[in-house]
Amino acid sequence: MSEYKRVKIFCPPITLDRERSPGDPAELVRIYKALGDESRLKLLKRLQEGPISLTDAAKEVGLAKSTTHHHLAILRQAGFVLIQEGDDTYTLRPDMRPEPGALLKQYLGT
Repeated sequence: MSEYKRVKIFCPPITLDRERSPGDPAELVRIYKALGDESRLKLLKRLQEGPISLTDAAKEVGLAKSTTHHHLAILRQAGFVLIQEGDDTYTLRPDMRPEPGALLKQYLGT
């Protein structure tokens, strides 16, 4: 929960459903959607250098903060990015980086 002036904002966390079957097409869609945008790829590349705030990320990709937040949310949902609570910085998720090629291969059964 967050507050802005006299408004309370409730934001449910983005979680990954780890119970999905390995060949689930929804997982592939989520990952390839995250990788299918030039701005999101730029954000991933920048995140390799270390944590970044939303304001700095927006400046680096040349987009509005709201648009950058949307891109980072898609990357979080795909399992590429974490947000550090407290300082509100984004980092690459070290423990879970989806391997799109391996998932696609598994889905296709090859």
